[in-house]
Amino acid sequence: MPTKNPRRRRGHPPPEAKPNEACLWSAPGIHGLELFSARLSTHSFSRHSHPSYTIGLNDAGLGRFRTGNRIHWAQPGGLNLLNPGEVHTGEPAQKDLGWVYRDFYVSPRLVETILLWADRKSGRMPFFRNTTLEDPEVWHALDSAYRCLCRASTPLERETLLFEAIEALFRRHPSNGLDRTQRRPEPAAIARGRRYLQERYAQPVALKELAEVTGLSPFHLTRAFRKATGLPPHAYQFQLRLEAARRDLRTAKPLVQIALDHGFCDQSHLSRRFRRAYGVSPGCFRKSNSVQEPSSG
Repeated sequence: MPTKNPRRRRGHPPPEAKPNEACLWSAPGIHGLELFSARLSTHSFSRHSHPSYTIGLNDAGLGRFRTGNRIHWAQPGGLNLLNPGEVHTGEPAQKDLGWVYRDFYVSPRLVETILLWADRKSGRMPFFRNTTLEDPEVWHALDSAYRCLCRASTPLERETLLFEAIEALFRRHPSNGLDRTQRRPEPAAIARGRRYLQERYAQPVALKELAEVTGLSPFHLTRAFRKATGLPPHAYQFQLRLEAARRDLRTAKPLVQIALDHGFCDQSHLSRRFRRAYGVSPGCFRKSNSVQEPSSG
């Protein structure tokens, strides 16, 4: 059930009314880490997921996002936590308040390395059991690491602050033995459907074709696929296309070629989808140092 809409907290004034702004870039010198910052007043993120752990710091305003059938409220001084592959949305809860926040996107391999160095590796990947939480000590540790990564600093300082903050988060809020993103074993039919889409993510796939692969009726397939993955088949295929395009944006390949190679109609189609999911354009992501207004399309 949705949680109760919280009141705005004292001491955290709403951000000034400004256009939607967002920036996404790779952290300097740390493989497997991306940073994101946003100041939103009207922009809404479509349902999507990240292959990384998402660790969010709420700075001002009030945000709202959905995972599964639950609505979560992002309040100043709080943390937003998403596991790899967890489907979610995101938007300001109220236009007059806006929502200002920052995210770490930490790859599973980097998390594994940090916990191994801290002698905390248990043989299985950790996961977040709480989607939102309040922990001022961890929040300030993550805030210090984020600010360090955004200024001129030494590799030793950057890595020390980041690794200590990540380790503290998982130490103070350990897993409870149940990954909320995979509560039940995935049905074999849906696993076949996922593999089929992964192998043909850039190609047109008809619902009837996918139903034949899975052995389910088109209607049953759509419902079962959404239940298992958090996305209907067509949205899952677009997520695969976006992730492939995102990887290619780290190369010198022309944007129009990236779009065509990964199943988009043209460059503008890629740009619209990319902005809706990640808040920045493909060109901005490639440059890694721009701030621009997300598209409303």
